Amino acid sequence: ALVAQANLDLERTRISAVFAGRIARVDVAAGDRTQRGSPLLTLYDTAQLELRAQIPNPYVGQVRAALKSGTALSAWGRIDGQKIEFRLDRLAGETARESGGISAFFRLNEANDGLPLGLFIDVQLTLPAVDNVVAIPFSALYGNDQIYRIIDQRMRPVTVIRVGTLNDGSGHNQALVKSPELNRGDQVVLTQLPNAVDGLLVQTTNQP
Repeated sequence: ALVAQANLDLERTRISAVFAGRIARVDVAAGDRTQRGSPLLTLYDTAQLELRAQIPNPYVGQVRAALKSGTALSAWGRIDGQKIEFRLDRLAGETARESGGISAFFRLNEANDGLPLGLFIDVQLTLPAVDNVVAIPFSALYGNDQIYRIIDQRMRPVTVIRVGTLNDGSGHNQALVKSPELNRGDQVVLTQLPNAVDGLLVQTTNQP
């Protein structure tokens, strides 16, 4: 009877997880006595990890339309120099007041056992392709919605709509803007001028 009881006690010391995962925290040490229902450790399924990020309000409409149409949206970030890729899974059903956006949830494209919970990373989301936009340096923007064209060597303001940011993959970003007033071949002022006004006389140069 004592042997049977000892074997039963030994069997109860074996812990089996219902999934393959990573241990995040251990709450007991070897030799500790525990009671029924006491937490022993915390583990999580690395195949079910999610990234939570906030989509700024100006882009929520594009993201929601892409999800509705079934268009896959991808995102990526770097952790310790390693590129990690994600795919957009869903948007939150509720947003906090004055948050400036809505939470989005991303899934890993491939399971990664080395990612800890609660890690903060910078990610970039690839939005659906749009037509009739132009990429300009951020130095060409005055405020959030104005650039200057050069007409007859004079600066003329143009109101534009920001639709996103273009990343060339080397760390350089450009603003994507559109306006019905912009046409192919237009010259745009790229240098940020402190005294920029309508009609200011300028001289264009060709960069070497």
